[in-house]
Amino acid sequence: MIKGSAGASVVCVAPARPARQHASLYVDVMIRAALAIAVATLIGVATLSHARAQESITVGIDADPSGNAAQSLGDIQDCRSVAEGGSFEVDVFVQGIPPGTAQGGGIAGFGYSLLFDPTVLQVTTVNNEFLLYAAGSTAPFEVIDGDGTAGSGTDPLPATTGNLRVDLGDVSTNIESGDGVLSRLTLRAVGAGSTVLSLSPVEIFDGSAEEYASVSQNAAVAVGGSCTPPPPTTPPPAETATAGQDSDGDGLSDADEERLGTDPNNPDSDGDGISDGQEVNVLGTDPKVPDADGGTLVTPSGSPTGEEEGFFTGGATSPDGKGEGSDGLGTGAWIAIGLGVGAALAAGGLGGWIAWRRMRAP
Repeated sequence: MIKGSAGASVVCVAPARPARQHASLYVDVMIRAALAIAVATLIGVATLSHARAQESITVGIDADPSGNAAQSLGDIQDCRSVAEGGSFEVDVFVQGIPPGTAQGGGIAGFGYSLLFDPTVLQVTTVNNEFLLYAAGSTAPFEVIDGDGTAGSGTDPLPATTGNLRVDLGDVSTNIESGDGVLSRLTLRAVGAGSTVLSLSPVEIFDGSAEEYASVSQNAAVAVGGSCTPPPPTTPPPAETATAGQDSDGDGLSDADEERLGTDPNNPDSDGDGISDGQEVNVLGTDPKVPDADGGTLVTPSGSPTGEEEGFFTGGATSPDGKGEGSDGLGTGAWIAIGLGVGAALAAGGLGGWIAWRRMRAP
């Protein structure tokens, strides 16, 4: 959605035109609008392979947001025990955003998928009015999908499938930096057990719509029992144009799959119907052993391939890692016409937002 303010209405009276002239003008306007949208879409698609921003940042989940604010963080907690039936909050945070300059930096947008076990937790609310709102007035482009699995459309909260997708793009000139909270989520404990809260995939964009290399920090929640911290995350590989590449779209980078011994071109290396990313990031099972849990686990995303989709990722991720639209959430799905945004945002999604940001960059 695009938020804006309504201006005063002005009524102009012009001499009447012949009906044929009105029709010709209408056709001309429609042709120009269609061309603008097409150009913006092409520009956006052409930027998908653009190099990442050079700085590496940290994005993670704080299981206890006490002491956190829009532009400051308290002690980060990676484990929390809660009572069944209760509600509690967690923060999605970022650390290390460099100051914005004419060459880039700062933060202008983000997108992430939160993976969790839906038999243990549900996400009931998402509040993004933190870091990206800290510098003053903004004009956010926001999508919250309660079911981020491929082909599901945009679903309302609560998130009950174990796959929440959140995307926010700032189209204003106010660029924030530093450490702070991206989103505050309210979760409800619906069943006894434990689950890892993981962010995969996650994208953070600077003021020129360049994507940062990032490393994610997971958290764990135990309902009705003691909490065991999640395994440590792996630092990102040396900065290259393909750092963090996930060729099969299963939520594990190629570098992680090489380290684990799984197939980076197969989203389900052991063929048990649960993606490698779901097994490692959420269920804690061995992605190389079929049915490692003896048949007792449920695929949190409801998708045997763990495919993700979102506003910034441009729809479902195919097994070869190339985005392909599935239900209108990708490029061209969100048509936005607003003062100062123009045709680039009319293309919608990743293409429109990136094209508009990069056209404004020095």
